[in-house]
Amino acid sequence: MTQKKFLTTAALTKEGYLMKQTSSFSRWRRRYFKLQGTKLYYAKNNKAVIFDEIDLTDSTVTNLIVRNVAHTFQVISPCRRLALAAETRCLMEEWVSALKTASHRPGTRIGNDFEGGDQHDFLSGQHHWYASSHARPTYCNVCRDALSG
Repeated sequence: MTQKKFLTTAALTKEGYLMKQTSSFSRWRRRYFKLQGTKLYYAKNNKAVIFDEIDLTDSTVTNLIVRNVAHTFQVISPCRRLALAAETRCLMEEWVSALKTASHRPGTRIGNDFEGGDQHDFLSGQHHWYASSHARPTYCNVCRDALSG
């Protein structure tokens, strides 16, 4: 028996349509996203049953460069990577900011300041690794060190 999840409008931080890259990485689908607390939900439209929930705790939000798709960014959590695209640069920046705020926890970096911990703790403990290969020089979004591969 499947349990249907419905999302209340209480304490919503941000909501709206974004393009989501499919698991096959070849297609993009328009989905309706809702950010509530540290959870990101998405469905086919704003009236649909929520069919996926992503916990943003311990996640990272970064820019993403995708050929022929503008205004892209990604959410990397311990369990998955979610590639998203907004209609405009401004909308992308709003989503990235909201997602970073939702995933914020003590000891992470905000701008040039650190909340709790020191820089060494940040550089050693806040990386989020996933398998990838690089056709050209690529650098870490956190510490800016060159990545091999």
